Amino acid sequence: MDSKLTLFAAAGVGAALALFLTRSKSSTGKAEKPILKYWGGRGLMEISRQMLSIAGLPFDDIRKNNYDGLTPNELDANLGRMPVLEVSNGSVGQSLAINFYAASICGMMGRNTLEAAQILSIYEHVKECGTAWRKIVPYSVVPTSDQIETWFDKGADDSTSTAARGNGDRNLTWFMGRIENAMQNNGFAVGSSLSLADAMIYNAFAEYLADDQIPEDKRPMDKWRTEPYADQARMVAKLKNYPKISASIQNYGSSSGLQQWLNNRGPQGF
Repeated sequence: MDSKLTLFAAAGVGAALALFLTRSKSSTGKAEKPILKYWGGRGLMEISRQMLSIAGLPFDDIRKNNYDGLTPNELDANLGRMPVLEVSNGSVGQSLAINFYAASICGMMGRNTLEAAQILSIYEHVKECGTAWRKIVPYSVVPTSDQIETWFDKGADDSTSTAARGNGDRNLTWFMGRIENAMQNNGFAVGSSLSLADAMIYNAFAEYLADDQIPEDKRPMDKWRTEPYADQARMVAKLKNYPKISASIQNYGSSSGLQQWLNNRGPQGF
C-alpha cells in the first residue's frame, strides 16, 4: 500500500477510536452519569459499580426486589430482564456490554485497540473458568465437599505449551495457570493501569461478602453464596501459586475508590 494511503488509513482508524471512546461524554468532556438497574445484590452489576467507584464517577444504583414500578419498555435492552445500564440517549443490556461501557468511561479499557482486545480476552478467559465451575456445581445447587475438592485440586494441570485437545477435565488449576501466563508481570492484567480485566479477576478470585453486609433476615448465609468458588480459605491458599493474578488482585483491591465502595455498599442480598 502507498505510504500516504497507509498513514491516511491509520489516521482514520485513530480518529474512529477517539470518537468511539468519547461518544459517551457530554460536550463538557465529562462522562454522563449512568443509571444502573439490578436486583438487590452484587451479581452481574457489581463489576460496573466497582469500576465507577474506582474512577470516582457518580452513578445511580437502582436496586429492585421485583418488576413493580418499571415502565413496559424499560428493560428492552436486556430482553425484559436486568441488569440494564441507562443514560439519557439509550440503554445497554447484557453484563459484558454493560461492563464494557462502564470500563470505557472510567478509562479502564486500555490505551489502544490491542489492549482493549487483550482486556476482553482476559475477561472471556475468566468467564470461561466460571462456566467450568457451573458444570460441576450448577446455579442454586449447594456444592458438596467432593465437588469443591474436585474444582480446587483435581483435573488437568498443564499450564504451558499448547493445550491438549479433547481435555474436558479443566478445572481451577488449569484455568488459573493459563490465565497467569496470559497476563503481564507488572501488577496489572493488561497494560500499565487497572482495567476491566483486573476487575474481572478480582471479582472471580477474591471478592466476598462480609458478615456485616449480609441482610439480617438472610443470616447466616451459606459460603457458596458469599465466598469465591464456595471456599475463600482454599482460594487464598491457591492464589499463592499465581503471583501475577495475586498482584492484579492486590492493586485492584487496594484502590481507595474500591475500598470506599466496599466499606459503604451496605447489605447485599447475594
